[in-house]
Amino acid sequence: MSQLELFQILTKEQQEDKNRAITNSNRNNTHRYDRLVEGKNLLIENGFEEGVNFEFDVTLKPKMVKFKIGYGVEKTQIEEEVDICSGNINIIHLDFDGSNCKCKTIRNWVDFDGGGKVNCSGLQNYSARMIKPSTLLDKLNTYNDNAKDEYNINSKINFILLYTIEKYTELYPGATVEVEEVYSKYNLNKSTNMIKITFPSKSTLTLGVGREKDGEYFHKMVDAEVGRMDLNGKLSYLANQF
Repeated sequence: MSQLELFQILTKEQQEDKNRAITNSNRNNTHRYDRLVEGKNLLIENGFEEGVNFEFDVTLKPKMVKFKIGYGVEKTQIEEEVDICSGNINIIHLDFDGSNCKCKTIRNWVDFDGGGKVNCSGLQNYSARMIKPSTLLDKLNTYNDNAKDEYNINSKINFILLYTIEKYTELYPGATVEVEEVYSKYNLNKSTNMIKITFPSKSTLTLGVGREKDGEYFHKMVDAEVGRMDLNGKLSYLANQF
């Protein structure tokens, strides 16, 4: 540790570096805070409601910060109190979570170009394009409406699934009736919940459900008895069908 670091005795040049560093830090943080306040006002002017559509989680507070000043062997580190701008403006929106059939509240960071336009990549398919605040509000409202629609549709389907399980459990007490996740053969990332009925013979019947009660339809059947037959047995079984 140098004598400068131990006693914080600064040369004229180092004092100038210190003053410059503090001035630049305060100016940059104040500029960022002012720009975010302008952004907040821009959103409000265009129909956004603070606490409903967005949150202003921004502060400008003094904080002790370390600065490196000087050059070469006289380079040292000082700690001074400066104004620090922290936080951001976040758009608040709903997002449907299909894993537990709930609408979650999501916060997405929003940016401003200083010319009256904004960007929220989370609501713009991760695009960096700047758009009008009114256009962003339209996208936000559409996003929320879609999330609510997804919730309502899936809640109804879950109700119908439970109803259908109870229905076939009563009709076939010896069978096991449960929900089965069936993946599309065209898109392995897409699945549908169906009803699978497993009989004591190990034969199964899989049914899809509609959007109304008692609207189930045939999807797939596995005959365990046929499955246990050899090739000749299967051929004979099929040949004797009428």
